[in-house]
Amino acid sequence: MYSDKKNATLLTALLVAHGVRHVVVCPGSRNAALVHNFVTCSDLDCHAVTDERSAAFYALGLTQATGTPAAVCVTSGSALLNTLPAVAEASLQREGIIVISADRPAAWIGQLDGQTLPQPGALGEFVGKSVQVEEPRSAEDLWHATRLINEALLCVKQRARQSVHINVPLSRPLFEYNTPELPHVVATRRIEAPCPTSEALRDMLDDFKKARRPMVIVGQTRLSDAALRHLEELAPAVPVYMEPLSGWTNGLLNDALVAFAMQQHGAKEMAPDFVIYVGATVVGKHIKQLVRQSSDVSVWMTDEEGSLRDPLQHTVGVVEARADDVIRLLPVPQSITFAQQWTALSQQWEALRETGELVFSQAEAVRLFEEAISQHATETQPAVHYANSNAVRLGCLLAKHKIWVNRGVNGIEGSVSTAAGFSLASGQRTYLVTGDLSFFYDGNALWNSELNGDFRVLLLNNHCGGIMRSLDGMDRSAALNDYISASHGATAEGLCRTYNAQWLHAEGDNKPLREGIRQLVEMASDRPVVLEVTTDDRRDRQALKQLCGL
Repeated sequence: MYSDKKNATLLTALLVAHGVRHVVVCPGSRNAALVHNFVTCSDLDCHAVTDERSAAFYALGLTQATGTPAAVCVTSGSALLNTLPAVAEASLQREGIIVISADRPAAWIGQLDGQTLPQPGALGEFVGKSVQVEEPRSAEDLWHATRLINEALLCVKQRARQSVHINVPLSRPLFEYNTPELPHVVATRRIEAPCPTSEALRDMLDDFKKARRPMVIVGQTRLSDAALRHLEELAPAVPVYMEPLSGWTNGLLNDALVAFAMQQHGAKEMAPDFVIYVGATVVGKHIKQLVRQSSDVSVWMTDEEGSLRDPLQHTVGVVEARADDVIRLLPVPQSITFAQQWTALSQQWEALRETGELVFSQAEAVRLFEEAISQHATETQPAVHYANSNAVRLGCLLAKHKIWVNRGVNGIEGSVSTAAGFSLASGQRTYLVTGDLSFFYDGNALWNSELNGDFRVLLLNNHCGGIMRSLDGMDRSAALNDYISASHGATAEGLCRTYNAQWLHAEGDNKPLREGIRQLVEMASDRPVVLEVTTDDRRDRQALKQLCGL
């Protein structure tokens, strides 16, 4: 029987799954659950050493002899600090070891309790990764703990082979052993610097080709024309989810279509069973929900540094490569039935959604703006930036070209300044579509004499943070208007006058809106131009539902 401590049994199972065979164990009571598990597990060879400093060097010797990282397990307190000389030696030799330390719960650190010190990060720069694996209380806690252990065990096996530290807080009771077997776990794999001849890469691509329900998800990234063409070629045979943050090709999924699919058929029927995820963040929440809710899906991520990211909570491997390089290797799946299901659903969705004129709203302003810039011929294509919150969500629905968005942290600050800076160096017309809070937060971006008429702003002002009002249950809070959605009465007229920018205004219905969009796109100016569209938040939400067909 194994310990009842879930973080201890999870760690034991993942050590085995990652091929760790040797564990040097030191005496102690706080680490007893860990030691018990390691000794009980027939796949691990345990070696008892009392002195922690010596034990860590034993682990180094085992690592050198086997070519596989060995672990050393110590109790709480100063026991951990005694491993530092061996940790440093192992890291500098590129023969990293795994230090596993038991710990008191965080509530007891610094409270004059025995054998306590701040253990997370105690080994400093001599480890390549330090993680704290709390006792899981929920499914999300369990996913988090699994991911952290996988991150550490992947790190110690990377080319640099740095030592790693896994800290395991354990609460009382410590000595209950009623778990009959270790949990089923998946050891996340890494393909390093892949090339077409890599056996591991061939296995991954073969699994993708044979999958019954394969899907490609493209997060924010820069893609070459060759990669975009290959995605277009793949799209009839495999569903490809990609937002304008990464470019645009025809026939791809968007988040509104995914929401419609889940509404019509449920997540289980429309979820993929194998996903290749390239690039960084995606804006849409429904594509994440679709994959996260699946119990039968394998996700492979790409990352240029080989770092493990798990936004869909089902990552089984990471490819250390550029998104471009992986996309161009993707084969056409053997079965295209899943893609045909999505194509049929897309046609049904297109028939239901509102494609003509919408009520006067932010959605109609963006639709008319995108229509106008596509029809207005210029020598160079304009660059279009979108601010965060509702603006970028409208851009993802309506833009048919690459859009620029600050989606690293997803904050609203700096959207105007980023687009303004872009306009100075790009040599092309630069537009920004932004909501009111983001615009006023960063209004000083217009305070720059270098800016000229190539910088233009479509300001969507519904006098609040409208996205907060769309969240389920938020309307039950008395703090919503004044404190959460930050209702206000500000306009951009005075700000534009202060910074010598052209100010245009549209309000009331679609006729002045169409004229304002025309002027924003076509008028001559030697200073920035701002079109402020004043809308009503309730109509904005109504129009968005029309646009999404939901």
